[in-house]
Amino acid sequence: MSFEGSEKKVEVIFKAGLPSLRQREAFWLRVVQKSKAEVLNKISGRRCDAYLLSESSLFVYDDQMVMITCGRTSLIHAVEEILAEFSADHVELLVYERKNEVFPELQSSTFEDDVARLEQLIPGKTFYFGEKGGNQIKLFHLEKDFKPALKDLTLEVLMHGLDPAIQPLFSSHKNSVKQLRTDTGICDILPGFLVDDYLFEPQGYSVNAIRSHAYYTSHVTPEPECSYASFETNLFLQDDVNRVIMDVVEIFKPREFAVVLFEPTATSRNLDLSWQPRVEEVVELDCGYRFHFYDFYNESR
Repeated sequence: MSFEGSEKKVEVIFKAGLPSLRQREAFWLRVVQKSKAEVLNKISGRRCDAYLLSESSLFVYDDQMVMITCGRTSLIHAVEEILAEFSADHVELLVYERKNEVFPELQSSTFEDDVARLEQLIPGKTFYFGEKGGNQIKLFHLEKDFKPALKDLTLEVLMHGLDPAIQPLFSSHKNSVKQLRTDTGICDILPGFLVDDYLFEPQGYSVNAIRSHAYYTSHVTPEPECSYASFETNLFLQDDVNRVIMDVVEIFKPREFAVVLFEPTATSRNLDLSWQPRVEEVVELDCGYRFHFYDFYNESR
């Protein structure tokens, strides 16, 4: 059966001074269950706990969380659980993001359904990026002034149509986690991280990696009819954004891919890649971030 790799994502930053979110593991297990996912493993660093899920990842800090889910998960139910536990007054930032799906008819809700539920709990604004027939990102954020730190950057690379030569590497019948790291070099893009990865049965792969406040994560759905991979990091890439994107794309050699970049509006950077985007949109959001969206078609494939 085909698996939906396209992801849903939520990030929440809470007011300083609340008890540490990291001390509430039972609550986060309940949040994951609400999304219809399961926790497979957990690693902890000095500033972050990284939960590897049956469908993607959860990162928990003292006052911040990031959750990514794929498949048929209901991330909106996890968000509702969080907002039932914490009042809206405790939330400084909330960004809910959803990529267009390969099999939207199999999802339990649409983005518009999710936004209608969110708007019952918090005020927000909605944005749509991309064009019909290509990669699209749908985004909702809390309508509240927020000033991110100057080094607060998040990069996402979202890829469809993976190179047929790499797809078999993500089969548990043909590989091991250790050999997969060697064969792909996925964990060499950003070295020096504590890594936790998992090769699913019969196929599929996820990796979480943390270093101080930084994380990176990658999720791979290798089925030929719907192959997909994502790579995301919040590491502050001073002059390295282009290099990381190029390295990721070189591993997977996708037919098409989208790049999403969040950066504070107080900063400014340009991507200088080898490909000409079919869509390029840069928007200043009212929550303190500049949002970059690029949709590429890899003509070499």
